[in-house]
Amino acid sequence: MLYKASETIEERLKTLRGVYVYKIVLFVLAVALIAYVAIKDPAKKY
Repeated sequence: MLYKASETIEERLKTLRGVYVYKIVLFVLAVALIAYVAIKDPAKKY
C-alpha cells in the first residue's frame, strides 16, 4: 500500500498501536483460556 509522505508517520503510529493492542488482547485471551481449562480440568497442569 502506498502512503503520502505526510501520512506515513501517522499511519505507522496507528499500525504500531494496533499491533500493541492486538498483542494485549491475544495475551488476555490466552490467559483466560488457560485459566478456563485449568478450572474445568484440574488434572491438566501447565
